[in-house]
Amino acid sequence: MATDATARPSALAGGVPNRVRGGIRGGIGIGVKIAGVVALLLVWYVLSAIGMLDANSVPGPGATFRALAEESGRQQFWSAVGQTVLGWGLGLTLGATVGLLLGTFLALNRFAERSSAVVVEFFKTVPVIAVLPLAILVMGTTLTMKVVLVGFGVAWPLLVQTSYGVKSMDPVIRDTATVLGVGRVRRFFGVVMPSASPFIATGLRVAASGALTITIVTELIAGGRGLGVEITTAAISGVQALPAMYARIIAAGLLGVTVALLFTVAERRLLRWHDAYRPEHS
Repeated sequence: MATDATARPSALAGGVPNRVRGGIRGGIGIGVKIAGVVALLLVWYVLSAIGMLDANSVPGPGATFRALAEESGRQQFWSAVGQTVLGWGLGLTLGATVGLLLGTFLALNRFAERSSAVVVEFFKTVPVIAVLPLAILVMGTTLTMKVVLVGFGVAWPLLVQTSYGVKSMDPVIRDTATVLGVGRVRRFFGVVMPSASPFIATGLRVAASGALTITIVTELIAGGRGLGVEITTAAISGVQALPAMYARIIAAGLLGVTVALLFTVAERRLLRWHDAYRPEHS
């Protein structure tokens, strides 16, 4: 009986189950984020109402969200969003494939890593916008140009992240697998990649948001088709189109938030088996 009495409090961890406490913390976190958005909108509304924001430069939230509602009913708007998502998805796939393959290869080949270190450092620091004029000259304002630019911007940081993740594998685990006679292919997929997966997942999540930024900036500057082009078109159409411009900027921001949220959820779900993603005292 004494043993049962002592076991109950510890099982409840202070009288509140861990899942309940986690749910409460998650609810509070969501509430804080919503409160921040509401506060920002209130500040925007007040500044517009008292005239501190010039309506010819920054329209009020009412006009902006009415324009956003109108935009959401236009087929051209959703076609532009689709073009942006298409360029983003293809570019991210291209850059992620190149970054993952090269990063893994360089991490496993010491000679290749040393001989390519200067090249990697150089291209990693080259801004994507600096390559844009060359890309337009070679490929024109096409979907291919957008995909290549996004892939270029994604590949180098993901290459570095992947290489770091593969090299950070616990040597004890690696040596144990070698001693047990685990084959190279099986060791790679069963030991190396699972150890590097948190680094790769984080790199992909960051790369996804960065790829969307590159996509929209490329559309803003180079033209073509997409949400960035729609923003530029509204910007040069006069004061009457300002609410539409801000509405499209908000749409781009909402698209970015959606991408970040989806990749965060996918990362936590797919890697919940890893120690780094397990809740404390689970």
